[in-house]
Amino acid sequence: MIDEPIEVASIDRAFDAHYEWPAVVRYFAEEAEIAVSNVGDRGYDCLAEDSAYDFTSHWAPRSFTAKLLASARALPPGRQTYPFPPTELVSGNGGRLTRIISELAAASCQPDAFRSGSPNQSYSLTPLWAGRF
Repeated sequence: MIDEPIEVASIDRAFDAHYEWPAVVRYFAEEAEIAVSNVGDRGYDCLAEDSAYDFTSHWAPRSFTAKLLASARALPPGRQTYPFPPTELVSGNGGRLTRIISELAAASCQPDAFRSGSPNQSYSLTPLWAGRF
């Protein structure tokens, strides 16, 4: 039972990635300032097909980590960071997700900019409680 409806403005847009993947990628490349994830304990797992995915495709990859890598690839050259604080209750979530994406970038032959530790790294994954947005 809802006692009182409350309108909030913290969610700007919502997409269905399966049907609206080009719009999702365009939004993250052009408009998004920050995104927050909460996919659960197994949400970081890569799928076998991730390393063969065409990261320029108009179809969404299936795994969450491949979706992150695909949307990071769409960032324009002037936009160097990709603020994405993970909130999953996984020990060392930011470092773990960064490592998994870096491994996926290497396995799928992505440029060095998408690999953790590269001086040209294109994204930044910071745990929410670190206070670095």
